[in-house]
This record gives sequence, structure tokens and C-alpha cells, in this order.
Amino acid sequence: KAQLPALEAQERAARVRLERLRRQLPVSVREAELSADALKAQLKALDAQVESAEVDYRAAVESARSSVAAARSALEAAKVALEKSKNRYERYRRLYGRKVISKEQFEEVEVAYAKSKAAYSEAESGLVKARAALERAEALKFQVESLERKRAALLKQLAAAEQRVVSAQANLKRLKEVE
Repeated sequence: KAQLPALEAQERAARVRLERLRRQLPVSVREAELSADALKAQLKALDAQVESAEVDYRAAVESARSSVAAARSALEAAKVALEKSKNRYERYRRLYGRKVISKEQFEEVEVAYAKSKAAYSEAESGLVKARAALERAEALKFQVESLERKRAALLKQLAAAEQRVVSAQANLKRLKEVE
């Protein structure tokens, strides 16, 4: 009889705890499920970003490599044309010096030589630009790697969230034991 009031107080406290758990645990389970669902949606979006970034990277690198190859070919062609134009210029300069050709003929060759120099310089510049474009395209790989690191971190967060769901569901089952 002396213990009865204390036991009744314990029973009331247990009922209060039980009622609190009845309200909290379903909410806890739902929050964990929503968190996991949100992470899954983020993962799906990130997967699409990774795929898009990889496609962009491959396309940019391939295009830039083609541009570098074309620029090298253009530079080689300009070099050949410059050498030919230089030889012709030197030959006409000597002829003009000996008064074998007219000044007008020499000036035409001189202008052609200047154009060849300009074309060669332009081809060199084109190669430099193409190489810079290739470097920029290759830098896209860092963007892909960054997205892949984000994806790995998100996978870890998702695993933790799914573990919280399992834990919350287990707590919900224990509620029945407490009842």
C-alpha cells in the first residue's frame, strides 16, 4: 500500500512519455523519409549535371583538338608560302638592284611578301588561340571532377538519411513494445 502512490506516479509518467512518443516518432519517421527523398532528388539532378558536364567536356576537347590540328596545318601552309614568297622577294630584289626589272614589278613582289608575312603571323596567332581553347576545354575536366566529388558526398548523406529512416522506423516498432 505504501508503494502504490509511487507506482501510480510512475505509471502516469510512463503514460506521458508514451503519449509523447506516439506523437514524436511518426513525425520523426516522416521527417527522415522526406529528408531521404529530397537527397534522392538532389542526387538525380546532380547525376544529370555530371552527365551533361562530361558530354560538354568531351565535345569541347574534341573540337579544340580539331582546331589545333587545323591551325597547325594552316601554319605549315603559311610557312611554305612565306618561304616561297621570301625566295621570290630576294630574287626580285637582286634583279631590281641590277636594274633588270621595273620598280613596279619589284613592289608587287614586295607586297606579296608582306602579305605572306602577315598570313604567317595570323596562322601563328590562330595556333596560339587554338591551344588556349584546348587548355580551357581541358579545364572543364575539373568541373566534372568537382561535380563527381559533390555526388560522392551526396551519396554519403543519402546513406546516412536512409539509416535515420531505418532507425526511426525501428523506434516506431519499439513504441508498440512500450505500450
